[in-house]
Amino acid sequence: MAGFKAHITFGIITSVCYVSILYTLSIVPIDVIKVCFFSTIFSAMLPDIDSNSGIPVQIIFSILSLLTMVWLFDHLSFYVLHASTGAFLSGVGGILMYTVVQSGFKKMTSHRGAFHSIPMAFIFGLIVLSALMPYKMAPQIKIALALSVVIGYLCHLLLDELNSAVNLNGQPFKPKKSLGSAMKLTASTALSTAMLYSTLFALILLNQGFLLRYVVVRLL
Repeated sequence: MAGFKAHITFGIITSVCYVSILYTLSIVPIDVIKVCFFSTIFSAMLPDIDSNSGIPVQIIFSILSLLTMVWLFDHLSFYVLHASTGAFLSGVGGILMYTVVQSGFKKMTSHRGAFHSIPMAFIFGLIVLSALMPYKMAPQIKIALALSVVIGYLCHLLLDELNSAVNLNGQPFKPKKSLGSAMKLTASTALSTAMLYSTLFALILLNQGFLLRYVVVRLL
């Protein structure tokens, strides 16, 4: 398994390649390209969210807590009378995300389980797409942002798989026992796999209109 620095480095390289394509083809505005750059790098850490220790999980939940506070404050502004009340509730939500949610998440997951699978990359991409649906922005912007998450996620899995392919210890190339444990299509158990694909299909159905109109039709 590749280390944190290796994943960040590979994530940056992948991000530069992705945003270079976006910039060259003039698909989205420069401000969106900047967001895609950081989104791809952040997503390159996401598969390690199921690791109970280490830098990635701390960074991921710190950012998720911040995003939770921003999202709550944005939505609570329509329902509370005072900004201070909204700020307080948003702060509580962020703290709960970092403490309670993170603790529960660690207890329910195991490293290199469902989160180290190809379907999970598309699940995260569709989650981002679903979150962007209420906002008025061009379809290509939503697609670019969602795709940045998928690409960043997959680059992590690819690097882990490459690292598992050979054991560079001065001996002839020999596949490691962990080969095939990163870029897989299933989870560790039949139940987890069923939940994995049920979530994926549910998100596809949720976004089927958008996907058919702006993705499938244009590809065909």
